[in-house]
This record gives sequence, C-alpha cells and structure tokens, in this order.
Amino acid sequence: MSQAEKRVKYSEGDWFAVPDGSGAYMAGVLARAHKSHGVILVYLFGRRLTAPPPLEELAAFRPERAVSAIRIGDLHIIDGKWPLLGKTGNWDRREWGMPAFQRRDPLSGKTHIVTYDENDPRRIVSLRRVATPDTGLETDSVWGAGAVERHIPKWLSVS
Repeated sequence: MSQAEKRVKYSEGDWFAVPDGSGAYMAGVLARAHKSHGVILVYLFGRRLTAPPPLEELAAFRPERAVSAIRIGDLHIIDGKWPLLGKTGNWDRREWGMPAFQRRDPLSGKTHIVTYDENDPRRIVSLRRVATPDTGLETDSVWGAGAVERHIPKWLSVS
C-alpha cells in the first residue's frame, strides 16, 4: 500500500483528538478545510481528556468555549496520529466561522488584521493596518503538529 493510500481523509465538521504525549488529550474540530488540504482551521478545547471522547460528549462543545481557533498543518490528521472521531449531528458551518488574525511585523512594529477566505484557510482576502499593537486576536501563523502538541499544557491550564 502506498503512502497516498494510507492517508486519512477528513472534511469540515470532523472532530479529532490531540494527544499530548503524557496520556492526556484535547478535542478539536476542523472548521475549514480546502479540497487540496495542507492548511486547516481548527477550534481546540481545553478540557483535559484521559481518552478520545465519544461524539455525544463533543456535541455540547461550542465555538465560544474554544481555547483557541488557529490555522494548522494537517500532517497528524492525515497520518492518523491525531485520531478522527467523526461528526456530530449538530455541526453547522455558519456557527464555526473563520476568525480574523493579528500580524505584527517585528521590525517596523506595524500591526495588521488578516482575514482569510471562508472556503480556503490559505488564501488572504483582507490585510488591514491598525494602530493598536495588540488587538487581542490570535497571531497569524500556521502551527505545525508538534507545536500544537507542545502547547497543550498551556491551553489546559487556562480552561
């Protein structure tokens, strides 16, 4: 079987579990995914889980309770290291929107609000300069799988 045949297929509304390496898990949901894959938007939830949760439990998770909504690479989704749990019956794409992000140039200090296409989390549709250096938005970046896993203890500590 080739590597391409082993790849896990995913789509918007799929719930998944992120292990932290110590036996704990976080739940996440894929909120935006482009058909060519690569970069996805996920909402992550800071409730410490001892095992991947059943879908019935995930149905109660709401976007406003997420500890983070970030763009990440899909490596550990497609290689199966972050198990897909399935879809809940109440998934509604409109409730799980594409948030704006903050981009701050470290040299100039200029801050921009970045907005991505609702259908492609890789494509910028708006870049607007703002006077405020800290907008309170998530930083505009694409997290790697390892960075997400290393950040789990911090997210769990604020939930």
